[in-house]
Amino acid sequence: MLEGLRFAEYRFVLEARTPVNFPPYKGSVLRGALGTVLKRVSCSLKDAQCPDCMLRPSCPYGVIFESGPGPEARRLRNFEQVARPFVLRHPPDQRTVVKPGDTFEFNLVLVGRAIEYLPYFIVVFRELGEEGMGLWRDGRRGQAHLRLVTGRDPATYGDTGIRREERVFDGSTGKVHNYDVVLTGEALEKWALAMPRHALTLEFLTMTRLQHGEHLVRNPEFHVLVRALLRRFSTLAYFYHGLEPTLDFRGLIAQAEEVLTEPLTLRWEDWQRYSSRQKAAMNLGGLVGKVRYRGNLESFLPLLAFGSIVHVGKNSTFGLGQYSIVA
Repeated sequence: MLEGLRFAEYRFVLEARTPVNFPPYKGSVLRGALGTVLKRVSCSLKDAQCPDCMLRPSCPYGVIFESGPGPEARRLRNFEQVARPFVLRHPPDQRTVVKPGDTFEFNLVLVGRAIEYLPYFIVVFRELGEEGMGLWRDGRRGQAHLRLVTGRDPATYGDTGIRREERVFDGSTGKVHNYDVVLTGEALEKWALAMPRHALTLEFLTMTRLQHGEHLVRNPEFHVLVRALLRRFSTLAYFYHGLEPTLDFRGLIAQAEEVLTEPLTLRWEDWQRYSSRQKAAMNLGGLVGKVRYRGNLESFLPLLAFGSIVHVGKNSTFGLGQYSIVA
């Protein structure tokens, strides 16, 4: 199922030079600034509109933020926007103020052709730190220095041992080292097929927003989860890998409807952020906690492993929809 897919996960470590203020959930602040700065550093034709720009197919901003089916697309033409090929992940850090000299970090997951644009992300977060990031306090944002970027060794995915990393960027020298530290779909699938086939527990680590029909769900039935993962898989495979999935989508969904769902510690967590683009407050709450699935899970193990890397549901680029798999 995952043949030909490529993923990479990088850890960004920054050191505060002045106090940096964050909300308890940092993803919205970092994600909000990312697009603005990436467009500024990568755009060559400042006066062109992205949908009509001749450089869109190769422009980092165009690929990452303005992806969509062109006139030549044979499939998924009804998608005005497709899943973006990155996820901002955050360790459990509830600090709302990072003091000068202290460090903070986040992880960046890149998918498919977005991996080649890692140097742009490094430039963006280095500039964000110098210009000011986080929430406004006393008329300014906090400054930070990008100290280090490491790439996670693909061999450590799925294990519970020491996490091995390779240095990708050194903030003291400004040099970018080998960053093609890639987890292949084949390796991920091998890990997935070693999981139990009849019962698994998923723990939603960040607010997860699964939609069925027109509504967000409070009970993540297995077929709802599978539908969301299949949508994400289809777009990330097609638009960022050039692959055309040949899965039996209807058959998989029908099979997923036979799997039992047992909520364990699920709860709904509310969260609100202000969107400067829409100039309005947005309610982005979601499910957190554990749910157990029982049934014939063998066909879904690669898909579940895929989602544990790229998240699932709405607003996943902020870091929402992250889950871990517990046997």
